[in-house]
Amino acid sequence: MTKIIKPDLSPGEFKCRTCNTMWSSYMKNSILCTDITERHGLHDFDFAKPLI
Repeated sequence: MTKIIKPDLSPGEFKCRTCNTMWSSYMKNSILCTDITERHGLHDFDFAKPLI
């Protein structure tokens, strides 16, 4: 029998494409994006692909 292991994330969690900051962490702490090559301080969350 196969056991399904769910990640320890809330449903609808998203990750920044450049610095891998989680959406929930950003909402709690207002952490700026550490990637300075694109747009300084602005995250690029991938809302089209939520983490399951």
